[in-house]
Amino acid sequence: MNWSHTYNKIQLEWITRYKELAPTKQVIKEQLEKSGAYIEDLKVWSFDEGRDANRTSAVVINMNALNADIKNDLIGSIMYQMNEGTLWEKPSKSSESIISEEPKLPF
Repeated sequence: MNWSHTYNKIQLEWITRYKELAPTKQVIKEQLEKSGAYIEDLKVWSFDEGRDANRTSAVVINMNALNADIKNDLIGSIMYQMNEGTLWEKPSKSSESIISEEPKLPF
């Protein structure tokens, strides 16, 4: 996983849920390491293919070592991101105008 990207999402969710600042990246990473789910850090990882792929550092975790609820939340988030722009695509302008039109009255 892209650690910085993941931490940013954790931070936003933490503030929303607990109304306080999230622990630092290092504290959360230490807890991840202690949990037994942490495998390794990768200095360079590509999350896509080809010349324009985003290359960054990454953290490898064992999903099977996570609590079932956390694992399911992560899988759901991953699936949402993979399908973003497909299943949940915003309606086009033409379909928006059809939806927002007032129904014609028969009189």
